[in-house]
Amino acid sequence: MRLFKLLKTYFLHENYIKLFNLFIFMTTEIKQILEELKVIKLELDEIRDNMPDKELFLTREEKQLLEESYKNEKEGNLISSKELRKKLQL
Repeated sequence: MRLFKLLKTYFLHENYIKLFNLFIFMTTEIKQILEELKVIKLELDEIRDNMPDKELFLTREEKQLLEESYKNEKEGNLISSKELRKKLQL
């Protein structure tokens, strides 16, 4: 009976040691994960800060209008705002 108690105590002790080691390992892993998340957040913030504003890009419709304007300018179909005011008598 005494041997049984000793063995039981030993195995309980061993299990506690295993659990403690597992806890230490998990704590270390969690710390590493948190550090990696911090780095990812910093990188994401940097990407957001350096990302161009979506308003800088033309929509399909705006691009088509701009191309038409270039075409009209090449063909001489455009007049200046000064000429337009004269025609409208403004």
